[in-house]
Amino acid sequence: MIQKRLYDTLLQEHLATQRQMAFVTGPRQVGKTTTCRNQSGDYINWDNQDDRRQILEGPNELVNRLGLEQLSESIPVALFDELHKYPKWKQFLKGFFDTYADQLRIIVTGSSRMDAYRRGGDSLMGRYFLYRMHPFTIAEILNQDLPDPKRIVRSPTPISEEDFQALWEHGGYPEPFWKCARKMVPV
Repeated sequence: MIQKRLYDTLLQEHLATQRQMAFVTGPRQVGKTTTCRNQSGDYINWDNQDDRRQILEGPNELVNRLGLEQLSESIPVALFDELHKYPKWKQFLKGFFDTYADQLRIIVTGSSRMDAYRRGGDSLMGRYFLYRMHPFTIAEILNQDLPDPKRIVRSPTPISEEDFQALWEHGGYPEPFWKCARKMVPV
């Protein structure tokens, strides 16, 4: 069973209302790829040799793969996973985004090394919004929806004993937590 996370809701809202790319970073095994795959139609993984070949062959390969030349009722969502391992990833994303941003939405996942401010080269400023994914917290276990913007602070709610014990004993990383928590919210 797939667990719904607060980040599912954040990304749905972002993709529906924003043109910017969504960058999702965080520690290993926190659920970045799983959560982002729930939002995307096409998964492009730098660690997959076929996907890497398509990226290196240039944007036309990806345009064909994503069907951007075809009429569609909805805007496709492409997920680039581990793209930061490509030495020219920022240059690639800048060109791809600048050319096709009106035709698709882009999610990029990876480690904290994706920090676009630290390294030289082409700037991605204004082209993305960075989300930092964290392990489960009590607040996220209790509610996976965004709060009302007029009322961000929510009333205190008790957590179930099973969920608290699972969080206490196994931490907030999804896989060990889900194995022990009884409260499962399907996507």
